[in-house]
Amino acid sequence: TLRRRRQLQVQLLVRAKSMRSATERRESRHQHHSCTPVLPRRHARRARYLEGVRYLLDDKPDRALEVFLSLSEIDDETVDTHFALGSLYRRRGEVERAIRVHQHIVDRTSLSPGTRDAALTELARDYFRAGLYDRAEELFLSLAGSGREPALALSHLVRIYEIQREWQQA
Repeated sequence: TLRRRRQLQVQLLVRAKSMRSATERRESRHQHHSCTPVLPRRHARRARYLEGVRYLLDDKPDRALEVFLSLSEIDDETVDTHFALGSLYRRRGEVERAIRVHQHIVDRTSLSPGTRDAALTELARDYFRAGLYDRAEELFLSLAGSGREPALALSHLVRIYEIQREWQQA
């Protein structure tokens, strides 16, 4: 698991660097076509994001979580990294942190329906891993009825019902 953890950390770092490169390219095009300077807020946000990645790589997950959750916006550039962070926490057995990250994604109003369904699925998986079967069941039932991957939600529901020995519902 140490190898897998390092792989995820490297993936987060690579993602952060590619995000930084893409942002710098956009900013240089913006500066080339416009006389207005790039907003300092974008630079501060990017620096804060990279600070969170550094905390994560330095094995300071509490500080990394605080930084990532303090970033007010989750957009197309950062949502994948938030998903990876939540999955990393869940795999490490830090389910409370995973729940916080995935709940933070779900709380965003600007997400596409597909991203929202993915966040709800990850949150339900977090609840399942934590043994909060009633919460997981509620989310999986919702996703089975209106989600983009009902078969996945139904398979998780069957597992919940089997664990709870609710054979009729399984």
